[in-house]
Amino acid sequence: MVTSLLFGLLAAPLSSFLFFSAASGMPSAPLAPRDAAVTRLGCFKDASPRIFSAGSKSDNQMTVEMCAAFCSTKRYFGLEYGRECYCNEAPPSSALTAPSSDCSFACAGNNAQKCGAGMRLDAYINNAYTAPAPPTVSGAPYLGCFNDASPRVLPERLLATNDMTYANCRDNCAGYKYFGIEYARECWCGNTAPASPAPGSECNMACAGDATAKCGAGMRLTVFGPVTAPPPPSTNPQTVADFAYEGCYTDALNPRALIGIKSAGSSMTLQSCAAFCSSYTFFGTENSDECFCGMALDASSTKTPESNCQKKCAGNSTLLSVVTPAASRSTRRQPLPSRFQVRRQSAPTRTSHAGPTMSVRGRLWPSGRVPTT
Repeated sequence: MVTSLLFGLLAAPLSSFLFFSAASGMPSAPLAPRDAAVTRLGCFKDASPRIFSAGSKSDNQMTVEMCAAFCSTKRYFGLEYGRECYCNEAPPSSALTAPSSDCSFACAGNNAQKCGAGMRLDAYINNAYTAPAPPTVSGAPYLGCFNDASPRVLPERLLATNDMTYANCRDNCAGYKYFGIEYARECWCGNTAPASPAPGSECNMACAGDATAKCGAGMRLTVFGPVTAPPPPSTNPQTVADFAYEGCYTDALNPRALIGIKSAGSSMTLQSCAAFCSSYTFFGTENSDECFCGMALDASSTKTPESNCQKKCAGNSTLLSVVTPAASRSTRRQPLPSRFQVRRQSAPTRTSHAGPTMSVRGRLWPSGRVPTT
């Protein structure tokens, strides 16, 4: 009997033997990689806009491993429609959970793996992900990501530039307790801390001037404060020609603090502005390269901290001019006050004129002050 059985097996077609072995002796391939580097969360309903929105790619060789590598800088990733990969900072909502059987498409690059389906996302945790260190800038601790609102939560001295960095915003907000950056390029200042925190992942736009740093997002602020560093010291001379330094004053667009003649140029210095305004009682410098002359300061002009006049003169980087006027840097708000350095010149008489405020230098008077008119 044993001989007959052995003979039967030997005589059976080779294809029958191989079919038997493949069907009952080989385990099936895993549907997803058994790798501690990733953890499957499940199948989720996608939507418009996409529920994973921090990066995406499509590839006809897509696998779970390929998507994990593409999304290595994010905590979560997911696969959809067999060939699509999506990244995200936050997990999918449990309210969007779908039956696991809904994610039925084989991955384009490995048909033993499943890669979602039409509007179904196979979501994973990237266990190898390391969260980035909190943002840092000298002189102020990182406070967090916050919701902005209308009116603005940091309402002062908007500056919007294409070279925005944490340090640029800090310098723009000298004299304020808090500063924050929104939408990659907008700097906002204030003295009250924002009260509505947002997930850090929502401040996900790269800074316009530093692609390695995050500068808020739409209606999201990356906020620092309270400021701990003292304002930079002034290097303003107390006298220029026969003008004495008066201080840093606010300016406005209409009317200006000084309503006489004006000039601008990349070679601007305090000395050149003093010469240009030699027939006037006051001169003021603003925005590094602007010079204004006048016989009197406008009554609306008010003195402001020296930290507001810390921008270097365009023609002499050792001397300080005025901070950039906020009004000239954005189309999203009404003009905000700018700052001038104003100097006064000694003269026998002066005529009273209304004019905008600035950081002023005026002509020296024997009594050490400008007489009232």
